[in-house]
Amino acid sequence: MSLKETKQLLRTHRITPNKLSGQNFMVNPSLYSKLCTYAALCSSDVVLDAGAGFGFLARFLADKCRAVIAVEKDPQVANALREQVNGICNVIVIEVTF
Repeated sequence: MSLKETKQLLRTHRITPNKLSGQNFMVNPSLYSKLCTYAALCSSDVVLDAGAGFGFLARFLADKCRAVIAVEKDPQVANALREQVNGICNVIVIEVTF
């Protein structure tokens, strides 16, 4: 859940962020707990993680709520996301195509 881990995943999966579509990755883990606090999440919530990227936030949220629906439109990133959340039973990955 860091810049180093993000760079490693980008290299491993040969992904180049698409700046034209505004593709960015949240790499500051201290933001995750703040987002949860602002959203006032509880254990019965189902959360939509739109533009889930590599699933750092989805993995964090999985411990805090009932389910996380992680949506990603970049096929390469979606494949990496599936690997990152593999085995986390309350995270559902949806790859959207336009």
